[in-house]
This record gives sequence, C-alpha cells and structure tokens, in this order.
Amino acid sequence: MSTIDFRTPNFIVIGAPKCASTSLYQYLIQHPDLYLPKKLPGFFSHDSKFRKVETMDEYLNLFNDCQPHQLPGEVSEVYYSSPGAAQRIRNSLPDVKIICCIRNPADRAYSGYLNNLRHGGTSLPIEKAFEGDYPWVRVGRYAEFLKPYFDCFPQEQIKIVLFEDLKTSPDNFLRDIFQFLGVNDEMVDIDTKVHNPALVPRFRRLNNILRAPEGWKIRRYVPRVFKKSLFVLQKLNSTVKPNFSQQARDELIDYYLPDIVKLEGMTGICLKRWKA
Repeated sequence: MSTIDFRTPNFIVIGAPKCASTSLYQYLIQHPDLYLPKKLPGFFSHDSKFRKVETMDEYLNLFNDCQPHQLPGEVSEVYYSSPGAAQRIRNSLPDVKIICCIRNPADRAYSGYLNNLRHGGTSLPIEKAFEGDYPWVRVGRYAEFLKPYFDCFPQEQIKIVLFEDLKTSPDNFLRDIFQFLGVNDEMVDIDTKVHNPALVPRFRRLNNILRAPEGWKIRRYVPRVFKKSLFVLQKLNSTVKPNFSQQARDELIDYYLPDIVKLEGMTGICLKRWKA
C-alpha cells in the first residue's frame, strides 16, 4: 500500500507575472498552517535557467522542513507561460491545487513594460512599447496561457484570484485563498504591504551595471552591509514612471477583449470591470 510523501506539494501558485506573485508569497509564508520554500523553485519549467532543482527527490527535499500540521506549497510564476508545465505538474502532482492571480491585462502590460525597463530588457519609449507582440504584452492573454491548466486539471482544483480584489480588500482576498486550501481562514496577523513594486531607472547605464548577470554572480561573495548599499543605490536610481495614457490603455483593452471574453467563459468570473 503506497503512502503519500508528507512533502508532496498541496498547492502551487503559477503566477501570473507582475500580478502580485511576490506579495502573495510573502503573505502565504506568514500563515502558520502553510509551508513554502524559497520563491521560484521552477522545477516544472521547460527552461533550465529557471530550475533550481533537477530531480523529483531534489524538489521534494525543498519541503523537508514542513511540519506535520502544515500544507506544503510553492510559488513559481514561470509556470504560467512555460510550455508543457501544466502537463508536467499533472504527471507528478495530479491532486495539487493551482492558484493564479491575474489583473487587468492593460495594467499588467504597463507593469511588465516597467519591469523590463528596470531590468534592462528594453529601452523602448512608452509611446512604442505596446505596438508589437512584446513579451509584456503577450503575457496578458490569460485565456491562452491558462487553457493548458484547465485542460489538465479539474476546475475545482484551480483558483483564479484577481489582483484588484487584493488591492481593495486584502483580508477577504486572502480569506478566499485560505478557504480554497482548507486552512484556518480567520485572519492571522499577516502584513499585507506591497512587495516588488515596479520601478524605473533614472540612469540606464548605472542600472545595467547594477543588474548585469555578472554582478548578480559576484553578489554572493559581497558582505551583507555592502549588499544593502547596492539595494539603496538601486532605489536612489529610480525616477518617475512614464505616463500610461488613457488612449494607450484603451487600445490595449480593445486588443485583449477577445481573450477576456474567453477567460470569462473558462473561469466563470465576470470581468466587466476590465472592459471599461
């Protein structure tokens, strides 16, 4: 008779990118009945650069410190858009619960663009940022990227939550997730401050130096006090975000509208507020 490994994840947060995954991770780790390893194990990603472990045993070892009363889970937003990730998760964890937080796709596109500016992924001015099928635009086609999960898992194992609900009522937002996971939904003392907000570099060359891949490799050898100084320098190098015009937002909404309609049918969630 087989037994279930106590380390087997009960839930996975798959994203979406720039939809509060970092904040949600920080909120979930504060619940005493949940256990999450460090964010972004990436085990089920098709891209090796996102995988911090390579075998199922190594993956389960990430949950070794999970206590008997806790539900293990993880957050890896790379799964949202990773080809084949849904099927790989299904093959290894058929009973796992899938959580995905999404937001108005036009706002997500703007946030994704800012994130690419911040990390040196683009130098496009905002006037041209939404004219092509750039990654920060493409990722907002939620129905397209979530369909593999709805194909692989029964709907009762999937929870779609809205970023807008987190902004307006974080307690109710978290209570809804806790109920889905089957843990105590009475609000424990959870700090719901925003994590990983979008920033825009003032001096692009300085930002590129601070965020170059070579720099990140060196950081592991830098004393903690200097790491804090680097973080402060990054903050000081931030400037005012470029204006996201109403016209640009309206054009993006028109672009996303067919996908939003598909998403409503797929999830049963009314997204009327996204269409205005």
